[in-house]
Amino acid sequence: YLIYLFLTMSSFSKRGLNLRAMGFCGADDSVSPEHLQLLSIHYPWIEWGVLFRPDLEGTPRYATMAWVEQLCKINQDTGGSMRLAAHLCGSRCEEVVLQGDTTFLRTLSTLGFGRVQINATKANNVNAVQGDANNSMSYAQNLMNCVTNVPELEFIFQLNTETTHIWNEFIKIAENGKTEAGDIGEASAGIPSN
Repeated sequence: YLIYLFLTMSSFSKRGLNLRAMGFCGADDSVSPEHLQLLSIHYPWIEWGVLFRPDLEGTPRYATMAWVEQLCKINQDTGGSMRLAAHLCGSRCEEVVLQGDTTFLRTLSTLGFGRVQINATKANNVNAVQGDANNSMSYAQNLMNCVTNVPELEFIFQLNTETTHIWNEFIKIAENGKTEAGDIGEASAGIPSN
C-alpha cells in the first residue's frame, strides 16, 4: 500500500506532531473488508484509500465496485467508523475536472466515503489536462463546482508541476468566492487558507 499522512498546520507546533490520519492506498479485492474493519476499530486513525480507475478495475490496487460496495456495507453495518477515501484516476478524475460531473461523487458520499483525492496527472491516465493551460480556468471551475455541490466530501488535489495551472485558477476562484453556480459559501471551508 502507498502510505500517506494528513497533518494539520497546528501539527507543527512546539508540542509535537498532530496526526489526523494515516492513509493506506490501494485497498482492493485481495483484502478482506472485514480485516480492514477490524484494523479500523483498533486504529481509528487509519484511512483506507480506494483507487477508482475503470480501465484498471479488478487489477491489483484497483478494487471492483462489488468489493467497494461490500466494504461500504460492512462499514455502514458497524456504525460507519471506517475512514474511507476515494482516489479518482483516469476517467473518474476526468468526470470531475473536464466535465464537472458530480454523479459519482454523490455515489461515493452515499457509500460512506468522506474524502476524495483528485489525481489529474499523466501517471493516473488523465492526459487531457497536461500542458493545457488554455483551459485551466474551465477545469478549475468544474472542480470548484464539484466541491461546492458535494460539500459533505473533503477534497484533496494532487498538486505538482502537471497540475499547478489548474490549482492556481482554483485558488483565484476560491478567493473571489464565486462560481458559475453562485456563491461558494460554506464549501470554501474545505479549501486551505495557507
